Amino acid sequence: MRVAFGAHVAVDDASFDLAPAEALGLVGESGCGKSTLARALLRLVPAARGVVRWRGRDLLALSAAQMRRQRRDLQIIFQDPLASLDPRMTVGEILAEPLWIFERALSAGERAQRIDRMLDLVGLAPAAASRRPREFSGGQCQRIGIARAMILRPRLLICDEPVSSLDVSIQGQIVNLLSDLKRELGTAMLFISHNLAVVRHLSDRVMVMYAGRIVEVAERDALFAAPAHPYTRALLAAVPELPGMPAQAAQGRPDAQGG
Repeated sequence: MRVAFGAHVAVDDASFDLAPAEALGLVGESGCGKSTLARALLRLVPAARGVVRWRGRDLLALSAAQMRRQRRDLQIIFQDPLASLDPRMTVGEILAEPLWIFERALSAGERAQRIDRMLDLVGLAPAAASRRPREFSGGQCQRIGIARAMILRPRLLICDEPVSSLDVSIQGQIVNLLSDLKRELGTAMLFISHNLAVVRHLSDRVMVMYAGRIVEVAERDALFAAPAHPYTRALLAAVPELPGMPAQAAQGRPDAQGG
């Protein structure tokens, strides 16, 4: 896939695959194209060329109506939890909206049960449904955003820096929540972050992006133990120490290349 804004190429020949129920971490410095790639996958920004093969269909070749039907399986959590929630709506209305669009046959009672169940899954009380986003903390709003994305049980969830704006203590809660939801619901995840410790905790594989290009993809433990690309080694070297990371990988030494 290639994404360009005028003469600026934001994503250049990016290619990867993602298995069902797999968590794929995407890391790289700010401005390298991570969020642009994620949005292009969902056609939130246009791709200049390429193919996004989803269950045998090219998403980029679908009509607008055909793409709308696919969106129940393709959800995204945005970086800023407050900006992504409509302040005029209650939490219950925010969570009901996807059900109104994609599962219109549900009765009011069935919708309410689904909303209560999802609030419980993300650690919020049923009473939260009657309140508005401004009444919650940033971490709680991110939980609401996760609940909205997961209420349709999507096959793919893209997490675009979902914890970067949160306090460290809340980051751990959100990452553990995403890990639990992935395990319980079997959703595949593309997890975008510049926080390598968070990526290591959640991901099965890790993909490294530099200047719009994917430069390395490897199993999580293999990448942290023996990074192959110089840029990956530089990323790891910039972190003093990651929990559970071999010292030589954290320091970016040449002998961490695995030969």
